[in-house]
Amino acid sequence: MRGAQATAPLAPAFSPKTVDFKGVPRGSSPDDATLRTGHRDRRSQHHDHTAKDGIDMHSPAARRQARSNTAADCLMRSHLLRTTLILVVLASACGDGRPSASDLRASFAAQLAANRFVSNVQPEGDAITFSWLATDGRVAAWRIVIDSVDVEPNDDPSLPYKGTITSSWYSGGRLVQPSGRDSNLPVELTSNGLAQECWALWNSASARWEWE
Repeated sequence: MRGAQATAPLAPAFSPKTVDFKGVPRGSSPDDATLRTGHRDRRSQHHDHTAKDGIDMHSPAARRQARSNTAADCLMRSHLLRTTLILVVLASACGDGRPSASDLRASFAAQLAANRFVSNVQPEGDAITFSWLATDGRVAAWRIVIDSVDVEPNDDPSLPYKGTITSSWYSGGRLVQPSGRDSNLPVELTSNGLAQECWALWNSASARWEWE
């Protein structure tokens, strides 16, 4: 109708589905996009944690490796603790400078090994096996069993301790019995101070036992 004012068309009602946020499908709201982004971030962090260097840290193999590493660490700490305790005990026992019976025993074996007629010396607890080369070229198997080890004070300040070892000597399985002051051992075996009953003096200056 002439003279009538035209009625402006009504603006369409806002619909979130008509808005296209960048990277967000139609029909999604900004809150939906934020939630999706957060999920992706958490999945990315989870992937970084579980796929470090290409290894799934939650796999059975990774868990076994972790338990193995933990057990190895505990074993190492236990070993270090035992070593420390042993060192403390040794320091306490030998703090006065007195040589121990084990020192004397080790020195006895070393003195035997120093004999040029002896070879293949093998200490085994209280026993020592070795081979004897006689002057006529014969080789015989010997075994020594240490019966007692004693360390006692000595009157000489430069040689403050005396160590005595009594032992049984076997040649080919047969016990060699001493008779009086005679050891009945081959002279080659007694040439550097050893016999069924022998002793050494502790030299405090050199910190070693002297058998001759």
